[in-house]
Amino acid sequence: MEVGIARAVTRATESRPATWRPAGGGHTGAPKWLVELEDGRRVFVKGEASTEERTVYGEVSGPFLARVHGVEGDVLVLEDLSGATWPPPYPGDVRPLFAALEEVGETTPPAELPPLRGPRFWELVRADPAPFLNLGLVGDEWLERSLDALAAAESGAVLAGEALVHGDVWAGNVCFAPRGAVLVDWADARRGNPAFDVALAAISARIAGATLPPLDLDLAPWVALLSGHWAVVAPQPLPASIRADSRLREAQRADLAHALRWAAELLDLPPPG
Repeated sequence: MEVGIARAVTRATESRPATWRPAGGGHTGAPKWLVELEDGRRVFVKGEASTEERTVYGEVSGPFLARVHGVEGDVLVLEDLSGATWPPPYPGDVRPLFAALEEVGETTPPAELPPLRGPRFWELVRADPAPFLNLGLVGDEWLERSLDALAAAESGAVLAGEALVHGDVWAGNVCFAPRGAVLVDWADARRGNPAFDVALAAISARIAGATLPPLDLDLAPWVALLSGHWAVVAPQPLPASIRADSRLREAQRADLAHALRWAAELLDLPPPG
């Protein structure tokens, strides 16, 4: 642990680090540690936190967030959640996750957060289908038969809104503590439509084989949008912020395969393959 980060931990907790070990998880190269303090407490420390993440932890509170010991520059000193239950697999009852997302969606977001925006992804695929087709998940004929329906459905997913949006709800960013589901890694936090988080959670849980509770949401537009998003990003090279050994693109390709099958079911399209 760097001297500057150790000092940040001491300022945030009023106790010096006694031992620390690197914490795994995530796709970025941001350094993370599990730290035991001299007074016996344990904390989670993350360096190089994004502006959005620092804003959320500095201005938002709620049971869906890790408790904050301090935000020192780009260093976050947070509750140690290593004793919580981390999927996969998801627990048999995933209702606490959707209850937490309901609380997130009812939270007024910091004004500094950028708005949730995105292109119409299936229109990008229409303009240049080769990268998507080269993934080998569907053929030309399926795309030609399905593209209009996917693009039309996606247009019904409205991203704009004034709710707090996590923006990256997947198994690695969710844990289940005694107080309920807790979301971590708020680097993609936005102001927008909370249905975006619900759709992400639904796909993540469904991929892991969990049974979804009844949701008051028409999922077809959102599954179309998310499948389009992965259709665009999965063929791309990894950005510089992602670790070279990350399997992010493999995970996105797998998410895309599942989302395409689900979109085909919801939109009465032929099964992809």
